[in-house]
Amino acid sequence: MGVPQEDIEKETNSRNTHESSVAVKKILMGKTTPDSCLLVTSAYHMRRSAACFAKVGWKVDCFSVDFLSHRRKYTPDALLIPSVEAIGKWQVLIKEWVGMILTGLLVTLDNRLK
Repeated sequence: MGVPQEDIEKETNSRNTHESSVAVKKILMGKTTPDSCLLVTSAYHMRRSAACFAKVGWKVDCFSVDFLSHRRKYTPDALLIPSVEAIGKWQVLIKEWVGMILTGLLVTLDNRLK
């Protein structure tokens, strides 16, 4: 992609998005500024990820990848007959919703305990 290997930082020790944003900020603090960083993650995960980074004070530019979409069909069979693919996409969506809710609760709890 044209990005030198030494300019790429990976964080692999966190258990969730909030922990990852805190860890990445620690790694990059003093090396660079948020406006020089690019957050690359799945399109379905970007909203939660960008919010976590903003919450820890490291608001970065975002680049979404791995979109889970397709050309819509408005035929009766496509609208009325469930598909295995749709169930899989709902699973991803529900996981992200639960992640957003839990992240919000954990951050709020963490702020109250401080």
